[in-house]
Amino acid sequence: MTKEKISVISDEHQSWLSALVFYKDELNVLRERLTEIASKNTSKELLAHVEHYENSITLQQENIDILKHDINHNLTEIAKQLQTNKAGYVDNDLHKLHSEQKDRFEATEKVIGELRHDFNRFAVRWM
Repeated sequence: MTKEKISVISDEHQSWLSALVFYKDELNVLRERLTEIASKNTSKELLAHVEHYENSITLQQENIDILKHDINHNLTEIAKQLQTNKAGYVDNDLHKLHSEQKDRFEATEKVIGELRHDFNRFAVRWM
């Protein structure tokens, strides 16, 4: 049985939520840049790239929304557990869920980082 303090997990969840807000804002900036690039160029080759990045940005924003919802749900469950568990530790089920969410958060960070990097290479070519 793994014991982890509720406060540590809760703090980590809050950190993830803050990062996800930042990433969503960053994706909005990429979308604005994409719109600017598309307005200045009309080639068919560019349109395929624009559609690809538009879809990728939308997908990642949806993934962020789902992950934020799941993290908030977990925070609610942690708060409930804190009311009944005065020792301040999460049970195994919540610890497992936390570990899964951590993996999802890290995967999301990686995908967004790769998207940003690819998009910036694309933007340099077309700006």
